[in-house]
Amino acid sequence: MSAPASRPVHPCILSLTKGSRGAEFATWAHITSHDVPNLVTASASTLHVYSVTPDGTLRFEYFFGNLAGEIIFLTTLSGVKKDALLVGFAGPPRLTVLTIQDGRLRAESLVDLTTLLTQYSHGACVEEDMMVSVQNQKPMTVACNMGGGIAVALMEIHSQAGSWYVTDPYVLPLATLSRSSLPYMVDTPASTATTGFGDILGVKFLSGFLEATLVLLHSDPAGKIWSGRLGREKGQGGATPLYLTALSVSVVHNRAAVLWCRPVPNDALYVEFIGDALVVVGANTLVFLDCIGSVNQVMAVNGWARSTCPASLMSAIAPNPLLKLSLQLDGSCLTAISSTTAILSLRAGHLYILQYAVDAWTLLPLGQSLGTVGEVTLLTSLPMEGAAKELLRKMQPSAESSEFSLGIVFAGSRLGDSFLLGYALETKSLTMKSIKQELHASLSIKSEENNDSNLENDATDPEYERLLRLEEEALYAPVSKGDSEPHLIQPSDNEDEENDISANPRKKPRLISITLVRALTPLDMIVNLGPLGPSCIGPQSKAPDFLLESLDTTTQSPDSIFGATAHIFPCGYGSSGGLAVATVFGRDDRMIISEHDCVDVVSMFSAPTAGYLFLGVSPRGGGGTTVLKVSSHESDEDLFDFCEVDPNGLLDGGIVFESTVLGTGEFTDGHFAVCVKQSDEARLRLLIFDKSFRFRNESFIDMQVECSISSLTPFVQQSHGDEQTLTFGCLWTSGEATVVVCNKNGITSILDVGKTTSDSSTAVPMDMDDDDPEETRRKEFYASTTIVGLDVFVAPSSTFPSSFELTGKGMGQTEIKRSSLHDFENQWSIIDEEDELLYSAKSRAAESLRNARDVSCGESVSTEENLFVAICRQSSALEVYAADRGKLRLCWQSFGCGLGTDCLKFDLPGEHRLPSMTLVCVKELRFFLMGASNIDENSLSRTMCLAVETTAGDVIVYQQSKNELSGHPTSFHKVDLGVAGRRSKEQDRHNAKLSRKKVCSSQGESDIPTFSTNALHRVTKLSGQDGCFIAGYRPMWIIAERGAPSYVLHRTRHAAPAGGTDKPLRAYCAGFFSESSHDAGFVTLHERVGKVGSQRITLFRGLSSGFENPSIISGCGTFIEKVPMGVTIRHIEFIDDPSISRGSHPLYAVLVSKEFEADQSEWNTDTLAAEERIALEEEKEQAMIQKQVEADLGGFDIHSEWVEEIDRENCFDIDLDLGGAPPVRNSAYSLWLVDAAKGWTVIDSFQLGEYEHGMTLKVMSLSDMKVEPGSASAELEEETDFESAMFIAVGTGIVNHNGEDVSSKGRALLFTVTKKLDDVAELKLRYEKEVFHGPVTTLECLSIDGKNRLVVGAGADINIEQWGNDRLTQVGFFRATMEVSNIQLFKNFFLLSDAYDSLYFLVWRESDKSLTLLAKDYDPIPVYAAGLMSRGPNMTIVCHDDRQNLTFVQYAPGEAAARGGNKLVCRADCHVGHQTTCFKSHQCRSSLIIHSATPISSRAALKQQDTFFGRSDDDQRLAVHYGTTDGTMAAIVPISEPLFWRLTALQSVMANALDADCALNPRGWRLYRRTPRRGGCRSNYRKKSVIDGDLVIRFVDLPVAEQEDLAASIGSTVDLIFDNLLEIQCGSMIL
Repeated sequence: MSAPASRPVHPCILSLTKGSRGAEFATWAHITSHDVPNLVTASASTLHVYSVTPDGTLRFEYFFGNLAGEIIFLTTLSGVKKDALLVGFAGPPRLTVLTIQDGRLRAESLVDLTTLLTQYSHGACVEEDMMVSVQNQKPMTVACNMGGGIAVALMEIHSQAGSWYVTDPYVLPLATLSRSSLPYMVDTPASTATTGFGDILGVKFLSGFLEATLVLLHSDPAGKIWSGRLGREKGQGGATPLYLTALSVSVVHNRAAVLWCRPVPNDALYVEFIGDALVVVGANTLVFLDCIGSVNQVMAVNGWARSTCPASLMSAIAPNPLLKLSLQLDGSCLTAISSTTAILSLRAGHLYILQYAVDAWTLLPLGQSLGTVGEVTLLTSLPMEGAAKELLRKMQPSAESSEFSLGIVFAGSRLGDSFLLGYALETKSLTMKSIKQELHASLSIKSEENNDSNLENDATDPEYERLLRLEEEALYAPVSKGDSEPHLIQPSDNEDEENDISANPRKKPRLISITLVRALTPLDMIVNLGPLGPSCIGPQSKAPDFLLESLDTTTQSPDSIFGATAHIFPCGYGSSGGLAVATVFGRDDRMIISEHDCVDVVSMFSAPTAGYLFLGVSPRGGGGTTVLKVSSHESDEDLFDFCEVDPNGLLDGGIVFESTVLGTGEFTDGHFAVCVKQSDEARLRLLIFDKSFRFRNESFIDMQVECSISSLTPFVQQSHGDEQTLTFGCLWTSGEATVVVCNKNGITSILDVGKTTSDSSTAVPMDMDDDDPEETRRKEFYASTTIVGLDVFVAPSSTFPSSFELTGKGMGQTEIKRSSLHDFENQWSIIDEEDELLYSAKSRAAESLRNARDVSCGESVSTEENLFVAICRQSSALEVYAADRGKLRLCWQSFGCGLGTDCLKFDLPGEHRLPSMTLVCVKELRFFLMGASNIDENSLSRTMCLAVETTAGDVIVYQQSKNELSGHPTSFHKVDLGVAGRRSKEQDRHNAKLSRKKVCSSQGESDIPTFSTNALHRVTKLSGQDGCFIAGYRPMWIIAERGAPSYVLHRTRHAAPAGGTDKPLRAYCAGFFSESSHDAGFVTLHERVGKVGSQRITLFRGLSSGFENPSIISGCGTFIEKVPMGVTIRHIEFIDDPSISRGSHPLYAVLVSKEFEADQSEWNTDTLAAEERIALEEEKEQAMIQKQVEADLGGFDIHSEWVEEIDRENCFDIDLDLGGAPPVRNSAYSLWLVDAAKGWTVIDSFQLGEYEHGMTLKVMSLSDMKVEPGSASAELEEETDFESAMFIAVGTGIVNHNGEDVSSKGRALLFTVTKKLDDVAELKLRYEKEVFHGPVTTLECLSIDGKNRLVVGAGADINIEQWGNDRLTQVGFFRATMEVSNIQLFKNFFLLSDAYDSLYFLVWRESDKSLTLLAKDYDPIPVYAAGLMSRGPNMTIVCHDDRQNLTFVQYAPGEAAARGGNKLVCRADCHVGHQTTCFKSHQCRSSLIIHSATPISSRAALKQQDTFFGRSDDDQRLAVHYGTTDGTMAAIVPISEPLFWRLTALQSVMANALDADCALNPRGWRLYRRTPRRGGCRSNYRKKSVIDGDLVIRFVDLPVAEQEDLAASIGSTVDLIFDNLLEIQCGSMIL
């Protein structure tokens, strides 16, 4: 029986980002656009679909993140109307044909290759990868290479009537083909996994053949040679080459035949096509073949080309025709941009152009490189033709010339940013002399400069014209009898003869056709974080100035106060390296410019231009309205002061102070309108004031009898010439609405919305059941036409076209017209691919169909703005009216608004499903434009969106859909936010406690009990963004990332715990800004810590300064700013020492590595004369003969008994006739001291050794123990208070310059930070200790009984070192099995991760200074990361292995599975599909304080309100979060037992009931993956017991009816499930 402290801790995994932004695969496909194809990218488990806008930027069309599978292949299948995607997934391997329908990835056909892989591997464990090639001809043939060549399966893909299907796979008989057709192959038994084709490295289809012809790049059966054996004596290649074999295959007849086989260099990497040329790209060579296997050219790109070239190609190898190169193509990418031209990118992003010129292929540098790409993963190009060239006008205005070939190139990367480039090519005929002058004069092209002036114009050379005339005369001259042929002037390639043409009049220079790149311009950049390292928490700046002004300087220095902290992750690699700073809006103190405290305020409105704030005071605070004047500080315009306006100083505006303000609006000149209501009046007043608060006019709005105001919409401003109007809507408690239009002179018109819907607001017909009162009540509720939501907004008139009038017959006629168009189109959808080739009339019919749509529907494309009024009824009917000449005309309607319907489309009643138990409707709705504020530069940067708040507390966001067919009415599709936004049950319980204590009361919140302030607010020009702010139970911002809506949470400083009021954020309004600022600010009102009722007004200058830098929106509530550093950040730690880091200069210790290309030009020549070189070779030969004689006399083998030295000059002999020695990739490690307040500038650095690698970094305080361990006075050490010093500890590993034949060593370095006289910090190396038993991989600080010691993990050892007498002394140790990768400390316990032998659980005993093993995990798992999570007294260890698994183990000595306490008990396991290297623990937040930017103060206030808070297990939880190598973040949250079983049932039901993208199985995706190398060492039993948070969180975005079905199927309720999901999201928050 286990002890109580060993109860299981149930984990739940939840992603903190919606997928990766990397691009590991990319293709062009017609998904949404018929003109310019969409760019489709994929990385890890994420797939993106972009559209190219007219200004050359990329815009999100679809975003599929966190798929239940890992994408390992992506290509396009050409279709009739739209293209399909062929996507390959790993684990299990499968090929899927995908189309996008209704915003989901639908699997049209699926081929599972697991059975084939298992069958042909003969039971061996192989990696489940694949390599795929597609022949896009009719029928399309797909070749899939699995398991590195275990099997090659072929299948055909057919498309008919818009559907796709795949034939049964045909597996190539590789072993039979190799024995029968490849005589030089080694015969292998068929019972083994060896196929006879060895390692298959590349698969491509040849063009120009009637049958599918496949080319395989492969090795011999022994496999590809190891790269360390590529060096050859005297540079001559003699190793077994790779082979390129062409196979003719027929999937229908299940046959294959070998056409030809050619040896290629053994450094070949991949195969590509450029026109009809087959290019084999190797590290040192480029081999060009034709489709029949003839080798046309072997181009050397460096002087080592002969070392890897087979003997049969030695005679054909030649240098680059125009320029000898010194490159290595390992990691390069190639894309063809024409039949004779391609662009090649090296690994680091250097660009080259490969083209056919000088009767041969040549490779020329472009002189440009991709900046922050890290390492290029792919290149894909799209030539632009016809009207699509308009997209590149921005790139090259002179590209209008027809001589230019335009297009775009996408350079993708998974380690850094991806780039979209525009190019302009020009083909010219030049002489060799001109080409070389062009290369030497200007190898680089500039994106904004045309180099036409640098080119010679050979046609204008008079000498050249003379030679042409001589040739023409000789060609057409009469031939004499003695001459057999005319005397022609022969072209010459001799450069000497070119320079002196007049000396030989019978020679002329030959013209060479060459392609020049006239422009290569970056159009857009996709920001990608890249690999994420271990994070830290630290400040970015000092505290705000307004806070420092109120600080008591006698007790605390202002410079010691830091601003708000952020989570900082090292991100990227190489040139893309930097820092990822994760934060949320409202948390950054740099954006706060002022604060003001107040009490009992229930509403807030503003007149920003005039500078006034109107605060509505509750009856408990005296009622009425308080007006504040907001003005900038006299000494600093960025500081603002709040001054209360004295009502006695106003002549006519006193009525504002005595009334309740319901809303305000402002004209552009500063005049503003205020709508008020006095408690004793049955009407509303509209007051007009000028900028100085002088009263100008007053109007009245009469209310109906027994009716009161329910809500007031925000004021909307419009300009009609010189006249400006303000429009707002009033929603009454009677269920009717009124629209009011006013100008500076008062109200001009009042429109009654409730009386204009007699024909279109018909409720859904329902049958009443008198026997069931609840059912009758539900039907009556959804049959009501009461208006519950109202909005007034301005939008382009084309948003809701005027051609769709919905008055009676009009709607039916439109439906008939639209149906007839569908029928006309569908009659052609039955034509299959073969008929399409026969009947060419379909294209004409499609053209006629498009014309018919344009004529019949006539959609307007006008950008003129119009005023619209939207209402939502209790029956879920949404109606939009257009204001036309003082009247409202119904122009669009839909049903299902507020019920979570996936799409609000132009439909009829009864086409949506109503909830069966829940009574929910719209509480508030708001239409808003979302995107960049500056619409002048990009009119397509903003889209219309709709935000809806329901009576249940849910927030639903819809985005306007792009109509697939011209003339169709507008529709809005729902955006899956994944936010559980309802009020938590914990908040209800806390509110009940406060009510019982009479601390808070819901009585007297407002003078008008029926009136509620707006929670949905439009925002404009906030940090250059337009969007919406939602002041709900979880305040958030809806803003755009590349046109796609996403949300970022909002935090408030020193916020009071939730429960005292209904919502944590009381009010929001447009803010105030200085005259020098171009963006607007905003103001918030929230409940602050202190007595219930205490509030704080916060004035912000904007959302975030991160919009000015590369940044992304995670999609899960956080905003991530990327700070580029240009190096790889390995570790970062904040120096939390007041004497070193101050508020004005927060300092960080950063361990970095700079990746660079080391020059190897010294290998080009040895600086010896020929005689000296011969003498040296003879001397070495004599020494070798002497060794051989000694070996023969001694009777031993020289190669086995002697260690032969590496003669580098023999193995790596450079052939300067082919090129020079290429540069090699290298890294240099350094320790940086960085100041965050100065833009993360480096203020000091320390360079590590040449072959020294920085492994780990830790900032710690060590105790100075001057007494030697084991001495006589060591016992007195226990009673001594030790001084401590702050150190930066760095662990390094030193690798021998000859490689790792000699075991590596390491060093432990201790640095201190000192301050100079000018207050500049500098690094100083205080102490170094060499470690001989391995590299130092981890450093930690052990704090026991007031003593801080250093823990060093090096090799297989752990050493406990204590600091004293300026040196480290070992006081304890422990030896593991293989290699210590990580150490986690808590109290006196050690969690040790072994890189090859799983986990060790140790305890440190101070009495005898020993490390003792308590338990370990005996399954031999390679552990990449380990962490700790807990709930109450129960702790669980989580570890991550090389197969991307998570294993949860626990120390439970009382259980039988623990084997007497020596074994860690496995509690759960799952697969995450990502790789990580570090787990960080964080405290789980309660739903009562999730809205606070300062959780420490909010938690303290909560404990004062509720003394029992913090005692339950749920209040004492530690979760872990981590960053992955794909650039994503996730968290693992411990949950309670009831919550775990409830979500387990929900997870099971949702996995079966919901449609998954790509037909993937989320349950199978989370199953534990066994390692292929050591699979027999672990039991086949999987524990599972992990909640997939990404799956269950989809519950919140489902329609209400489906939520009820799922909740009923597990015996629960929707509210309870929402509360559980909210608890998970709160626990996963790191900010």
